[in-house]
Amino acid sequence: HSPEVDGIIDLVMTCHSGGTLEIYVEPNLPKPLLWIAGTTPIAGALVELGAAAGFTVTLFDPVADAAAFPAAAAVRTDTNLVAVDREASPYVVVATQGQWDEEALAGALRRDARYVGLVASPTRAAAVRAWLREETGLAEERLAALRAPAGMDLGAETSEEVALSILAELVQVRRGRAEFVA
Repeated sequence: HSPEVDGIIDLVMTCHSGGTLEIYVEPNLPKPLLWIAGTTPIAGALVELGAAAGFTVTLFDPVADAAAFPAAAAVRTDTNLVAVDREASPYVVVATQGQWDEEALAGALRRDARYVGLVASPTRAAAVRAWLREETGLAEERLAALRAPAGMDLGAETSEEVALSILAELVQVRRGRAEFVA
């Protein structure tokens, strides 16, 4: 029996010849899913940054053109996010900027999402929360889980900076540095 080395476990073999067997295990986990609703400039920047950060990115919008989002793994015209791939646990960012915010959020908050965020001003975010509370019957704890406005307060001004602030928040949640109560 040899002394323990970091990350190596010795198991005694019953082989009389004294042979050894070394096994190296490296987990190969699937990429996390990032679903982005909207075709806004912020959505486009988030598609690019999310893909570069290792997410499998799917963009949702009824008027989406796949050619406009080459970094996306998929571009879908679905708008009912609760019905898409029911087994998936995606990170969801709604960046529709008023086009179908409420519908996208209602679907995202009704599924097992790892994160749900809304790109909006604090005033718009409050109005959307009020609509969701009144019109959907979602439980208060589900509404409390919504990150709105999405992203960390970095003082972002450009679409790329806003996307970076959202991606930073996604990384915090993914790595267990910020809680998301689903």
